[in-house]
Amino acid sequence: YNELYENLINIWRKYSNSKKEIDCYFLMADEELQCDLKIENDILWVKGEEDHWGALLKKIIVSLDYFFYDKNNYENVFITNLSTFVNFNKILEVSGISNNECCHAVIGKYNFRDKEYDFPSGAGMLFSNKIAKKS
Repeated sequence: YNELYENLINIWRKYSNSKKEIDCYFLMADEELQCDLKIENDILWVKGEEDHWGALLKKIIVSLDYFFYDKNNYENVFITNLSTFVNFNKILEVSGISNNECCHAVIGKYNFRDKEYDFPSGAGMLFSNKIAKKS
């Protein structure tokens, strides 16, 4: 967490507050947290070490659980990294026409041991309530 992150968060806050249909939260990890999840204004704090990989999966799972079960049963949740900027009108359009049993994502490529994998990248993932709750 540094000055660059703080500037990106402030830009996101200004932009996201321009759409009343969108709630914007930032996912952060804190090793010293005394509980699994703490909400402080627009920051969701998750217990764990802040890093680029290890905490990412936990932050996503905890936040999806929060938005789809604990907080008003959201219909869709869009997750991205701070350095990605999105067209909120397009996100609202895609989320409105989705069959609600899918995850829209920017697909990244990863090579490991001479095999290429596709993965939903940090550039953006739109989860529907139905797909997140599907077991």
